[in-house]
Amino acid sequence: AAGAAKRFRATTEQASRSFFKPRLDDPVIHAGLGELLGADSKLGDLFALACGGDDAVFYDYNALRTEPGCARQPVHFDTPFQETPPLFTAFVALQTVTAAMGATL
Repeated sequence: AAGAAKRFRATTEQASRSFFKPRLDDPVIHAGLGELLGADSKLGDLFALACGGDDAVFYDYNALRTEPGCARQPVHFDTPFQETPPLFTAFVALQTVTAAMGATL
């Protein structure tokens, strides 16, 4: 677990929230994304509908970690408003999350 924690970089606002960018060419990550966004997945269907179907481009993937006692992340935007949304974001919990574990929203 300590080795895995070293892959995370602290965000600028607080050390108890951190992230890392998994390599998209890693076979395990690629398989997980296929499961998350592939055929017969609710999130995959939603992204296909919102992003133009099979022509949509998957651009970025981050893993975010918060530690117990972490302050909540304020609601914010990642890009300025545009008539046609340039991107869509989804948070997917990889375990059951409780408030005691540290907040994201």
